[in-house]
Formats: sequence, structure tokens, C-alpha cells
Amino acid sequence: TARVPVLGIGGVTVERAEEVAAAGAAGLAAIGLFMHETSENLAPCRAMPLGAVVGALRRRFDSVKTAS
Repeated sequence: TARVPVLGIGGVTVERAEEVAAAGAAGLAAIGLFMHETSENLAPCRAMPLGAVVGALRRRFDSVKTAS
């Protein structure tokens, strides 16, 4: 157990948020998580709807933290 808050970084996906939380992370940091992989040719900005991604991520991450 870490004595300081630890963030999960690198390779984080919404589907892996529970795994990151279960490993003891206090939170996570991500860039690629907020990018559409398939929309590269559709628009210069590939950003996903931030609210939808953050909401899904929090539900998964927080479900592990509150179950502990």
C-alpha cells in the first residue's frame, strides 16, 4: 500500500478503470482516453464528448472504491 496518492497512467480505458481502482490508484491520468480512434479523417479535432467519457469512467472507478 502506498503512503501517498498514486495515479494510474498509460493504457487507461473506461473498461480498465475498475482494474486501476482495484490496484489502489487514487485516480488516473489520460490523454488518449479522450480521443476517438476512428474519427481521424472526419474532423481536425478528434475529441470525444468529455462529459460522457468522464461519467462512464467515474461510475466504473467509483464502484470499486465504494465497495472497498
